[in-house]
Parts: sequence; structure tokens; C-alpha cells
Amino acid sequence: MIVYKYVPFDSAEKIISQSSIGFSGMRFLNDPFEGGYINADERLRSRLNSKYAVLSFTRQPLNSLMWAHYGDSHQGVVLEIDAEKAGLCNTDTCLIPAQYGDVIYTSNKPIEEISLSYSNDLRNYLTAIKFSHDCYEFYKLAFLHKSLDWAYEEEVRVVKSIGGYPDGEQVFGEYNVGSDVFNRTNIGSKDKERPLDCLNIRPESIVSAYLGLRVNQENKMKAVQWATDLKIKLYKCGLDSKLWNLKAEPYIVKNEDS
Repeated sequence: MIVYKYVPFDSAEKIISQSSIGFSGMRFLNDPFEGGYINADERLRSRLNSKYAVLSFTRQPLNSLMWAHYGDSHQGVVLEIDAEKAGLCNTDTCLIPAQYGDVIYTSNKPIEEISLSYSNDLRNYLTAIKFSHDCYEFYKLAFLHKSLDWAYEEEVRVVKSIGGYPDGEQVFGEYNVGSDVFNRTNIGSKDKERPLDCLNIRPESIVSAYLGLRVNQENKMKAVQWATDLKIKLYKCGLDSKLWNLKAEPYIVKNEDS
């Protein structure tokens, strides 16, 4: 399964050089309505937010709005990821694997929100680390519903257990959840920490990189090294001369790039 990740150029460098990709807790995502279907019970929302993290992808690399919002105003990169090679389709290690992670966009919230009374055995929902058809409806409501305003993103999510954030002072560094290896880093400030849980992935799961049409020459040269050293295919985005669309062509290394 192929998915795409829009990122600024420096983030693409880290993903490629470290062979890892970051999961975010729901409370750190940019939509304040995240988890809105469970707002009726703040205890449940807090527990889910502390125990699980989300990795967002999209289905195509040439969405102008996505480039503007997440690709550093066309100065960044879209990475093509083979989700299966990255372990993101594994039902034994993903609460919601990529093949079940299509976000559902609606105009209105459902009449009945999830609450602690949703299940007689809620503990199972809060300790699981693998996909279950029996629990999927619950997790789908908790993690895969967003406002119709966001439909342009065509988002695909992967949800994994991160073992929970400890009480008190934040703990950073490497840790394991089952067979997954994470490294928790702080991408916020010292005064306002913002943890990112980076999952180790196989280098060959990064298939190609689409360079934004405003990528500068220095970063183009860095990308050429990805293609040379890691066999990552390069594409350069440009403007369609007849339509309000982006187009992509294989990046041809010129003399000035070497």
C-alpha cells in the first residue's frame, strides 16, 4: 500500500537519515476537534490520548492545498512510503493499520458520542496494541472521524500504542512497545514540551521523494544524494500550463546539481 507524507525539507532529511517517522498524540494535532466523538467523557479522551499516537498520510502527492499547508509552501518534500514495508499495515503491531485508516469526513457529529459506558469491558480498549475487528468500530469513532472541512486532505491514518506518557516530568529517549522501537523526542520548547514518538522503519520503505516547486538549489543537491546513496526516486513538481494543477516529472540531474 502506497501512501504519501507532506513535510518541510528538514523533516524529510531526518526521516530519511534516521529511517524513522513520527507519531503524534491526539492532543498535539492541529485540529482542536480531534477526538470530538469522545468529548462527552473527558476521562476517556484523556486516557486514549495518552496511550495512543497518530501518523497521518494522504493518498496523492500533487494536492496544491496540502503543499501549501504541510509542504512548507511548496519548499518542502512529499515522501512516498510503502506502508507494508514500513510495518504500517501489520495488524499485530498497529491498533489501526494503514489499510483500515481512511478518515471519515462528516458535516455533523453523531447524535450519541462515545462514553465510558460504551463497553462493559473498556479496559480492553485502553490496553490493546493490535488491530481487532471486534473493537474497530470503537477506534474508528475515536480516531478516524473529522469535519468535512478537512476532506481535501484525503487522510489515511495509522494509530499505534505508545505505552502511555508518564505522570509528571516528560521522559524522552528510546523505548519499546511490543516489537516496535520508538524514540521519543521533544520538538517543542524547553518550557512547552511537544513530544514526537519516532518509529524505526526499514530504509527501503521510503520509495521516492517529490521536491516542491520552490525547493532551493542547496536542498536539491541534498536530494540528489538521496537518489545516489539510497536509490530513492526523485520527482520535481511544476505547474500545469493549462489547468490549475501541479504536475510531477522525474528529476534529471544536471551538471550544476553535481
